[in-house]
Amino acid sequence: MILKTIHVKISTKEEYTMNELELKYEIKESLSLYDILKLFIDNGFLIESTETITNNDDYYDTNDLDLYKSNNSLRIREKIKDGKSKYKSTLKINNSADSIYTNRLEIEDDMESKTLEELKRNLNGKIDLNNIETSPILNATTYRTNVVLSKNGKHICLSLDNTIYTNYKLDSIISNDEQLEIEALDKDSESLLNEINNLLKQINKLSIIKESKYKRGINKTTTEYNKVQKSL
Repeated sequence: MILKTIHVKISTKEEYTMNELELKYEIKESLSLYDILKLFIDNGFLIESTETITNNDDYYDTNDLDLYKSNNSLRIREKIKDGKSKYKSTLKINNSADSIYTNRLEIEDDMESKTLEELKRNLNGKIDLNNIETSPILNATTYRTNVVLSKNGKHICLSLDNTIYTNYKLDSIISNDEQLEIEALDKDSESLLNEINNLLKQINKLSIIKESKYKRGINKTTTEYNKVQKSL
């Protein structure tokens, strides 16, 4: 199977390095990590590890936003932890069926630096980058707390995110949001994600979403930009 956008051709599924399966929620009102974790612990989950990081993501696309329109994304991530930076290129391909969780195929590679040239080398032969803009379309800076939890031999990563989006195509307009993400770390975890979704229905401050951060960032900054234009 070959996935296509108007200008971008993506190669066969056999080349993808991992399959990302996760639940995503918009946090509509202030919600503490303590309250979320208490709900999990009260229902049999154990905390395995925690970390606090900053992800500085630059998203690339064609001038016509073909990846955005096809629910795919291409980014360079700078992960900052304890004052040290690591870089990674990621191509995400939407593979969602009619389900509550997002299902994406990924190609990821470590990078030495945050440059488009190295991104192109990493993805050589996997995606046609001829029509990708030379500058990023969107930046998403996420202040994230990760908590790995386990239950009955299965593991998840719970991420509490506060993200600031900057849309470079729209005069660097800024927007922000808060999200909760639950990523399955083991295969065959669909039933666990269904259990977690039923559990989180007890928190009325959450609203399930399936948009990627890239698509959500474009949508939120576009809405903000249109508000500003109407007020002029």
